[in-house]
Parts: sequence; C-alpha cells; structure tokens
Amino acid sequence: MTFHKKNKKKTVLVIGPGYLGRDLIPLLVSDYRVIALGRSPYPHKPTDVTFYRADARNSKVLESCIKQSHIIINLLGGGGNQEVLAHPNWAIETYVLASQEICRLAKKYRVKHILLSSSIAVHGPRIPYGFLKLIQEHILVKSSMPYTIMRFSNIFGADAKHLISEKGLLGQFISSAVGGRILKIHGNGNQKVDYLHLSDATAAIKLL
Repeated sequence: MTFHKKNKKKTVLVIGPGYLGRDLIPLLVSDYRVIALGRSPYPHKPTDVTFYRADARNSKVLESCIKQSHIIINLLGGGGNQEVLAHPNWAIETYVLASQEICRLAKKYRVKHILLSSSIAVHGPRIPYGFLKLIQEHILVKSSMPYTIMRFSNIFGADAKHLISEKGLLGQFISSAVGGRILKIHGNGNQKVDYLHLSDATAAIKLL
C-alpha cells in the first residue's frame, strides 16, 4: 500500500475513527477523499470528510462505504481488554464477524489494500483482547486481499479533541494527578510496558 499525492483521487475508508483515527484522518485529507465509519459521534470532523455514523456490524452501511473505497484502514477494536471483558458479545461480533464482512465486501468491490491496526497483545501472555486481535489478523491473511498489519504497542498522547487523553495508563496517571486523585498501580509496580506516541502511530500509517 502506498500513500502518494499522485493517488489524490483515491478514496480511503477509515473504519472506527476513534482515538487513533481522529489523529490519522487530518493527515490523509490533503491527499485523499476520506470516508469515516464509526458508531460514536465525530467531534471536530474536517469539513471535507464524509462521516457515516453507524456500527460496522451494519452490513448495509458498511457495503455502501466499501463500494466507494480503494483503501480500507480498519481501526476496529478500541478500548482494549477492559472493553472486551465488559462487552464480550459486542467484541466477538466486531472483531470477528465485522472483520469477515469487511474482507468479503472488499473482495467483492476490488478494494486495492486493507490496513489493519492490531496490537502487541497478540503475543503472550494471551488475554481475550489479544486473542480477538489475532483472529482479526488471521481473517485478513486468509482473505487473499493485499494487506498490511501493524501491531502497535500501548499508544499514548493527547488526541485532536483533548489536551490530556485518558486512554491508557499514562493518560490516567496524568488525569488523576491533575484532578488530585489517587494514582492506582496494579501489581508491584515493576512491570515493563512499551509505549508509542499517538503522532508516531499515525505518521507510520501515513508513510505506508
């Protein structure tokens, strides 16, 4: 997959424009027609972005978006392991069934490339979120579609909407400190975690 200015007329579909997507989309709009599909409101949306507020499990809306697209960026699966444990049915339908439908429709309409935002959680120790992300990857690999899979570590940093993002441990620490709340540490505090800044993650996607 190549993002170049010569492809200006190509359409990029961003599925799941949440924390990562809101920072990515402004990087794409200067070179591409951008469509975004998400179940939550999209505040501060660039004026030249077409936004469909719908769940990716809505096959009719999903098909309408995909049939217009040359490239798909699949960002489904926000919220991490906590969201998966809190809403297991939604997680399975989104990570597995919606991903299968995305690949089916992408083949039907001859989409040029699919980029999947995955996670280092696919490596051990395995957690439900990592397991579902791994299934997502397998669905894409077996689809025979041209693809790129990016396994991100823990993404941190303020997004386009918030000066301080509460996504992830660092964001929660900063928000708690600013709000005068107790900083909660799970375990003995000696754990090692890899972090990736939001702007680096979006820049990496854009380069591909």
